[in-house]
Amino acid sequence: MQAPNDLVSPTDPLLEKLQRNLSWLRRDPANPTLYRQCADIATQLRRHDLLLESVELALAVRPEDPALRFDRANAYIGLRNYRAALAALAEVTAATSEQQNAITANLGLCLYCLEEFSQALPHLMSEYQRGERSAALLFMLVRSHHYLGQMDEGVTLAKQNPEPASRDAALAGAYALLFMDAEDAGSAARWAATALRLDPRSIDGGITEATLAILRLQTDRAAQLFNNVLEVAPEAPRAWIGLGTLAMLQQDLARAESDFERGLRSMPQFIGAWHMLGWSQLMQQKLPAAEKSFQQAMELDRNFAETHGALATLDAMRGNAASAQQRLNVALRLDPQCASAQLAAALLEDRTLQGPRSREIIQQTLLGIGDRNSSALSRLLTKRPKH
Repeated sequence: MQAPNDLVSPTDPLLEKLQRNLSWLRRDPANPTLYRQCADIATQLRRHDLLLESVELALAVRPEDPALRFDRANAYIGLRNYRAALAALAEVTAATSEQQNAITANLGLCLYCLEEFSQALPHLMSEYQRGERSAALLFMLVRSHHYLGQMDEGVTLAKQNPEPASRDAALAGAYALLFMDAEDAGSAARWAATALRLDPRSIDGGITEATLAILRLQTDRAAQLFNNVLEVAPEAPRAWIGLGTLAMLQQDLARAESDFERGLRSMPQFIGAWHMLGWSQLMQQKLPAAEKSFQQAMELDRNFAETHGALATLDAMRGNAASAQQRLNVALRLDPQCASAQLAAALLEDRTLQGPRSREIIQQTLLGIGDRNSSALSRLLTKRPKH
């Protein structure tokens, strides 16, 4: 991304030259040499506001000039006004294949930055098919596939292009998060390590490694990594969700509930986080709140067995055996190993587990130490957001 304009000192000799040339361009906007000097210096200094002013002066004289229109789009991109950049690009006519490639690349960039990933992908893939393998392009491609839930396509790209990520922390972090959500913990760990080696403040690398540390029950390391992420990105949703999970493991349920809610404000599509919030509420006997959380997860994916099992558990705790059994049967059809369904079955079989003892059995089933329980926790932590 472009650096802020205020990084340029007002006494910079180049800036003084630009301002001097710009004053001349205002008096002689038809001078192409003078315009080019202004545009080149403004681009070098990342003064996109002054680049845009130069372009508009020249366009007033040559409104049909495609090069000037393209420069205007670049100025808007530098100013992060991507809607205006798209409008400017729509007015550019390409005379050569090289010019068309530049237009395509900028269209992909603008649409990606606007988070219109499905529209960005064709333009980004066009660049990729043309042979472009820059870390920036691969980052946008992998991120777009990831956000759209196209995990196989994203994983294929990552596996085919390891070299750029071995030298770029942002791309390595994107690979790490992708592989974690694709349930490939080994690859996720390797790319997280690469991202953190290249940049110890890597957000995606830190989140991935911290989440994997929870699954390895390395809670101190996980907490340190999540807090490191929050120093860089105070609202990082996965960091708050991770800290909520750690609070649950420590049986600090009120803090867990608060952390989950904070994370979900920015990432409401994260099914696993709705589950973790629901369990933290259930263990506090906040049954209506827990039901609302589990229903939120149901709206995101009606075929996730753990959601049906969680609602079955809730029904069992309320003494609604018929509804609990019905939901339990659905959960087990979807996944015979469903942890929450097994919990619901235990509550239905032994009514002494209901009431105050239900909290203990929930903790043993979902949060206890052991391969089976770590697997249940893993299923929720890596149940990827649905986009």
